Amino acid sequence: MKDQRSKQRAARRKKRNRILLICLAIMALVGSFYIYQMWSALAKGHDSNATKSDLRQEQVEIGKEPFTVLLMGVDSRTAKGEKESWRPDVLMIAAINPEKKSASIVSIPRDTRTTISHTNGWKDKINSAATWGREKGVDPVTNVRLTVENFLEGVPIDYYAKINFQGFMDVVNQLDGVDVDVKRAFTYHSFNDKIIHFRLGPMHLNGEEALAYVRMRKQDPEGDHGRNRRQQEVINQLLDKLTGVQVLTKFTSLTEIVGNNFVYSFNPSEIPTLASIYRSIPKESLKHITVQAPSERINGIWYDLVSQKERDRVSNLLKKELDLPYDQNKIEVPQMKKTN
Repeated sequence: MKDQRSKQRAARRKKRNRILLICLAIMALVGSFYIYQMWSALAKGHDSNATKSDLRQEQVEIGKEPFTVLLMGVDSRTAKGEKESWRPDVLMIAAINPEKKSASIVSIPRDTRTTISHTNGWKDKINSAATWGREKGVDPVTNVRLTVENFLEGVPIDYYAKINFQGFMDVVNQLDGVDVDVKRAFTYHSFNDKIIHFRLGPMHLNGEEALAYVRMRKQDPEGDHGRNRRQQEVINQLLDKLTGVQVLTKFTSLTEIVGNNFVYSFNPSEIPTLASIYRSIPKESLKHITVQAPSERINGIWYDLVSQKERDRVSNLLKKELDLPYDQNKIEVPQMKKTN
């Protein structure tokens, strides 16, 4: 009788172990499929054809040495529209120094007049570089990168990330919006012809409203400079949210958005490293560089004109951040003399 009960208990244990193994196998399969789906979504946006900057002997390693990322917000509503034509509505360069835990960010006004790559010295607005590249049979992103490198007097563009308007709006919505401090009240028409009123002071914005907030320029007395400040305000907040712990609950939906609307040149496996680097940089070590560029009308077209002295200043600030040779004398900005 005792042997009978022992056999029954052993049989029940064997059955429980079998069920447990089956459950673990199912969980492993589901987990593997989940990871595969997320990885596939992220990999969809990876530009595997992107090459290192010609200004580098070797590709820099993210996390091990200073590097730059060119952030482009393009004026296409969807990924399908990007295949036809696009222009960078936002051009932002981040120079990141992981060892020093510091970064410098500069926004180049989209109407900046500069020499466009592959045009035999033709000067045009910097946001036309993608269009010129397409016309000359050059990859549009490559032409933007080369044009920016030339404008920045030899600052290498190591990596890039490009997002369209729909992707921007979707990311903002998935992250439950952004909070901004409106410095000037204004009204703006969105893509859907919705009239959005921005009142003075703190406001919480959804994706459509945030896009309008970072795009408005004509009603701002500071023009592109005011717009660049608003862009940095929103992007800093999005980066804080994207690198926070709470983003894990939204990871699946965000990876799908990234895959459909985001193109980038760094390896997908480096995304966690990028997030870790950003989190490690104290706010006081995140420096924003403002490009001084007065507007002027040339042949009936308005441009933002950046002097050679200003280009040298911005270029050397970025080179200093990247631990590249730089000229301190060109960084110094003469102080205005006080009058009695």
